[in-house]
Amino acid sequence: MPHRLLVSARHGVGNVRRWVRVSKAVRERDRSPQLKAEVDAVRSGLTLPQLEGSRKGGLWAVAMVKNEVDIIESTLRHLADQGIDELLVADNGSTDGTLELLRELSRQLPLHVALDSEPRYFQGPKMTALAQAARRAGASWVVPFDADEFWFAASTTVGEYLRRCDAGVVQARMFNVYPQADCTKWRLDPQPMDPPKVAFRAHRLARLSIGNHWVLHPGRPAPGLFIAHYPWRSADQLKRKTHQGAVALTEEQRAQGFGFHWTAGAAESDQWRHDAWDAIQHGRVFPGLHWTPSGTPLWDVDPRQHRVWPGPVEGSN
Repeated sequence: MPHRLLVSARHGVGNVRRWVRVSKAVRERDRSPQLKAEVDAVRSGLTLPQLEGSRKGGLWAVAMVKNEVDIIESTLRHLADQGIDELLVADNGSTDGTLELLRELSRQLPLHVALDSEPRYFQGPKMTALAQAARRAGASWVVPFDADEFWFAASTTVGEYLRRCDAGVVQARMFNVYPQADCTKWRLDPQPMDPPKVAFRAHRLARLSIGNHWVLHPGRPAPGLFIAHYPWRSADQLKRKTHQGAVALTEEQRAQGFGFHWTAGAAESDQWRHDAWDAIQHGRVFPGLHWTPSGTPLWDVDPRQHRVWPGPVEGSN
């Protein structure tokens, strides 16, 4: 689908024009034979939990995860601390204990665990299905997140920001965070990654793109949120992540360039991955690695230790 039909937090049109345009784009999108096949596969593979009794009008965060046992607990606790009312997470066949941990956390947090048995990386339809399940359960806002993302607002929590926000879609600027050599300290790259990601008011027309970077949505867009992204957390995780992502991609997705960083990384040698991990730990640019230090001096700050955004805010409004 052409980018001009994707409502991002960078562009806006009049309310009526936007609703008509988005409604038409959704109809055209949903008629696509390829997308219909993907949506059918997602529906067949997704087992949702019972969501009755959830807070009406609450703020929901939704995610699909696989083998993220090293980070998912801190991500979910952070979201709850940010004022998110309900968490809906679909596990995609984890083998490292992620599913077991999610079930344990569901007894401590407002967490609903879904099961996703579809192995292919249909992220757009999968995340849309989770967002629509949250809407039907009474969500007012949906925050689509990845397991390695920590969401923030400036000077307040994400929950308070969204409750006061009058926009329909909110842009989240993403900043990478890298480990130092001993992996006990972390440094923030002050150069934001493009494109940003989005949170949005729950709406029946909302359709997420792959990567959660855009959403078809009739609401007015605005900036205002931030993400601390922790893409690489160990040498083994770097190897697993690139291989796991490459396996999940369909041939058509590869042909269209989706997940190119996984495909490229999975094809490289162990020596390449060793050199990449060394560069990451020392804050050096490593050509060919998608998430790599930008060359800008890194900040000695671990955003996870903060409740409000501790990074750059210039240009966010």
